[in-house]
This record gives sequence, C-alpha cells and structure tokens, in this order.
Amino acid sequence: MKIRATRSDELHALAAFLTAGGMPHTADTLRWRFWNSPGRLNGCGKSIVAEIDGRIVGHIGVMPATIHVDSPEPGELSGGWFVDWVVREDLRSRGIGIFLLREAQKTCRVLMTIQGTADTRQALPALQWVEQESLSVFKLNVRAGGTCDDAGLGRRIATELARVVRYHAVQWPIPEGWSLTPLGASPADDPWHELDAVLARQHQSPSGAFCCFDRSAEALRWLFKAHPAGHYRVTIARDAAGPAGYIIWRTCRGSGGRIDGRIVDVLAPWDRPDVWQWLVSAIVAHLASEGVVQISCLAGDDSVLADALKANRFLPRQDLPLWISPLAGELCTPHRWHATFADSDIDAACRE
Repeated sequence: MKIRATRSDELHALAAFLTAGGMPHTADTLRWRFWNSPGRLNGCGKSIVAEIDGRIVGHIGVMPATIHVDSPEPGELSGGWFVDWVVREDLRSRGIGIFLLREAQKTCRVLMTIQGTADTRQALPALQWVEQESLSVFKLNVRAGGTCDDAGLGRRIATELARVVRYHAVQWPIPEGWSLTPLGASPADDPWHELDAVLARQHQSPSGAFCCFDRSAEALRWLFKAHPAGHYRVTIARDAAGPAGYIIWRTCRGSGGRIDGRIVDVLAPWDRPDVWQWLVSAIVAHLASEGVVQISCLAGDDSVLADALKANRFLPRQDLPLWISPLAGELCTPHRWHATFADSDIDAACRE
C-alpha cells in the first residue's frame, strides 16, 4: 500500500471513489476545494490517497484553519480540518484509515473534525484525540410543512393554525443606527465585497472569551461566492461607521420538494448580543418568506451565537463533539467555542 498526495489528473477517479463511498463529489468540486484556492490560500488544502495495485482505496482531505485560543494567554495555532475520510468498504478494519489520518496530522500542528458518528467515537479516543463536547446543531421549525394540492380542508386549516400559533418567527427590533444591505439580484451580486470592511473592524476588537477560527474575506468569497453550486447568499449589517457584521446562509431542496434553510456563518460585534439576535431574526424572517420548513445552524453551546439562536426559538437538537488531535496541549482543557458550519465539512454543501 502507498500513501501519497492526490494528483490533479486523477480527480475523476477520486470523485468516483468518494461517491461510491457515500460522499458524492465531482472532479470540479474537488478541484475547487484542493487546487483552486486563491491567493495566499493556494495550495493550503491537501488531498491524500491510499493506493493498492494502482487503484485508490482510501482518501482523506485537509482544509486549513487558524485557531484563536482564549487561554491561558490569547494566541494563534495553525490547524486544519480533516474531511472526506473514507476507505473502500471491503478493506476497512485493516488500518488504512489510521494510516491516512496520521499522514494528515503531519500537515498541521492541530488537526480537527466535528463528528458524532459511532465510528469516530470508537476510533479517535483510541488514538488519544481530545473530545470537546461543546457544539450543537440548533434547529427551528418555521412551518408545519407543506400540504399537497388535494389536501382536505381540515388539514389545510390545521396546518395554517400551526404556522400562525407555533411557528411564527420572533421579530427583534432593529438596533438603533443599524440597517441591512439589500440582497443582489443573484447570489453573485450579493455584497460579498463588503466582507473586507466587516472583518477589518472585527480584527481590531477580537473576543477573548471564546476559542474561534480565523476569518478572511478572501477565504469566505472562495468558499461561498465561488462555490460550484453557487447557492450561498450574504447579507451585510451596517452601523453608523459602515459594514460591521454579516450572515451567510443557503437553502436546499430535499425529497418531496421540501425546502430547508441553513445559517452557515454569522459575525457581529462580540459585545452587541442585540445585534446578533436581530441579525438571526432578520434571516429567519427572510427564509420563512421563501417557504422553508426548518432552519439549522451550528454553534458553540455557550457562545454569543447560541444565545442569539435561543432568543429566536432555536433548540439544540444534535450534539456534535469537536475532536482535536493529540499533542495540542493548549486545547486539551475545556473551552468555550465560537464555531459555525463554515468551520468544517459538516455543511457538506459541495455534495448537494
């Protein structure tokens, strides 16, 4: 068996392998993810395969991340998220996945993942990975669900009553001096260019109360504006001094035509919980107007984002531990985390 870097000329074969392993990909999404990152991010993503007799039998990818540590002294660590970790089914339990994981660990000081599967809970503790139980997927049902065209009058009335009585969105007041930049005519026309100004202000006043992950406008535009699926939207929140916050979201259509929403990333001044609440409520109202049934968002259980979600009637529905590779002493004790779907592969948007 050989463990090596993926070659750019075998992306179609790798996409077929990942798809067969339950992680649907195309050559275009793999190229975007691991080869076409812009500027200073170029080449930071890693794709590693296991090969036997010239055939791909396993894969793991690494996406770069910079961790802002809150204690004992604030600082930064170079890290990465491992993604698309899969071994051919008939070769599992032979250690191939462990070899891939150890090779991925060589690419950065701290390797991480957000997963709660049975396989993960069995494999990672045996490798002395640290589990931080501090993240949850929060969910909000904004309507009872659509009714078919031939639904009876009683069902239609019950559905409408449920929507009005139980599922109506919370309307938080607009903070004084704040406003939202209008959406563009299409996702590509949204105000992505204003992310630079938002992040410049945020970097001047980072929060020391949370461990969090670095954001750059360049990376956000690559991940979401340039995403092959092209269905991410962004809204900018402005105060009297200019752009000061943002929220990135998307919708997805499931079986039966049901539409769900996902809040992918949120940022606002750390000392303004009212702005976080208002920003979440504004997007909930927008998504509700588009007919979504349920909205989900990943957040640290004890974070300003989680407080904003709870204020908007979101409930924690799925606990997802954050796993950290061995030897990361700075992160071996429990921390408060600010994390979103943008920080890991849990979003899986490139596979839809």
